[in-house]
Amino acid sequence: MREELSAALPLPASMREAHPKRLLRSRVSQLAAASGGSLVVYIVGAGVSYLAQVATARLIGGTSFGVYVYVLAWTTLLANAATLGFHTSLLRLLPAYRAAQDWPRARGLVRFSAWGTALSGCIAAGVGVGTAVFVLGTHSEQAQTFLIGLWAIPIIALLLVVATSVRAWGGVVSALIPGHILRDALAVAVLGTVLAGGLLAPGAPAAAVALVAGTFGALAASYGLLRRRRPPELDTARAAFALGDWLRPTLPLTAFMLADVLMSRAGVLVLGSAGATREAGIFAVAYSLALLAALPRMAIASAFAPTVSDLHVRGERMRLQLLSARASRLSLMTTLLVAVPLVLAAKPLLSLFGAGFAAGAPAVVVLVLAQLFAAACGPQQHLLTMTGNERAAALTLAGAAGVNFICALLLVDAMGLFGVALASAGSLVAWNLSILSVAWRRLGLRPGLAVAMRNETSDEGASASRIGEAKP
Repeated sequence: MREELSAALPLPASMREAHPKRLLRSRVSQLAAASGGSLVVYIVGAGVSYLAQVATARLIGGTSFGVYVYVLAWTTLLANAATLGFHTSLLRLLPAYRAAQDWPRARGLVRFSAWGTALSGCIAAGVGVGTAVFVLGTHSEQAQTFLIGLWAIPIIALLLVVATSVRAWGGVVSALIPGHILRDALAVAVLGTVLAGGLLAPGAPAAAVALVAGTFGALAASYGLLRRRRPPELDTARAAFALGDWLRPTLPLTAFMLADVLMSRAGVLVLGSAGATREAGIFAVAYSLALLAALPRMAIASAFAPTVSDLHVRGERMRLQLLSARASRLSLMTTLLVAVPLVLAAKPLLSLFGAGFAAGAPAVVVLVLAQLFAAACGPQQHLLTMTGNERAAALTLAGAAGVNFICALLLVDAMGLFGVALASAGSLVAWNLSILSVAWRRLGLRPGLAVAMRNETSDEGASASRIGEAKP
């Protein structure tokens, strides 16, 4: 996995002093190699997730599947909040500590992020369970699913934080495997086993039990990866704590993660809250299929994020602009390869889930078109979160998530599932436009695709001039 390590580690001094074009080609090669590996994991994970969803829907029925995805939406939302933003900040802080050889603070950060996440996750689960009992009681299928599924919150939160630590230490590809492949595979295996053995009755509560078990197994695997990836210097360093530096971005990053999950789960939450649990399940499947078009962009972002932090710490802003341009072009080209066949095959793929699921095909088309627009913008959000502009990133995403939720509420009665899909697609487009605007104003970085479409040789001087005028 040598290409994983090169994506996150600083380049040697001899390479940094080399010709700028040679350095840029090296950065692009690292990005392409790590992105390719990440894309393979995302594709395999998407296939496993799709098959797991099909199996779950078939095993517990369409209505119970809708109840399960509704509970899962709330669980995921609270789990991301329980990370306290470390799911993102570790990607920026750990590479910076490594570059500065500040191993005491690196060890303190790893320890504090794990214990803080575990504590906040348990608190969120306890509050959630108490709220569910107060509102729903304990006898309905939905109530029982909440009572079981919400205890996955601390486990999911820890999985996110541990996987981020693995990525920060160079495991760009391997960090994705537990959460994107292993968790769903284990969950559906557990579900099939308990149902076949008659240990539980088919329904959403059984799926929730499988979720908890699968997530725990993925967390154990992720911890094993972390032990192998962590630098040996951490073992001898005495932990030092910089709580002010670590907690300062907590609020904006937590808001960012909540808004990010709300962007993807708003449709399920709105439909489930309106009592349309079956439609919530259909929308969840349609959104998951459309999300396949985002896999290339997500893979590129996995390798792009730690590289952004490294270049920003070194003040290499011109090269960051040019790398962003290459990332945007690569993102759009690879997304097109996925989007076209996905639109053509939407109805047959949805039909595998059972009767009525094919009604989500128009939603898939709308959501895929929005993903194409996002791919053209590139992984721009990391230009903010990895350069100390977490508040701006959180505000733009929170605004888009709010618009998404409000529009979904307004359109659900008149247009049903398709209206919720329109709200989701429109908010995704608006968010990406906002990110591009903020990156230009805060960092002086132009939209990546606009730069990529020009001749880079003639444009390099203009980029350097504009970036040099930007605010640090």
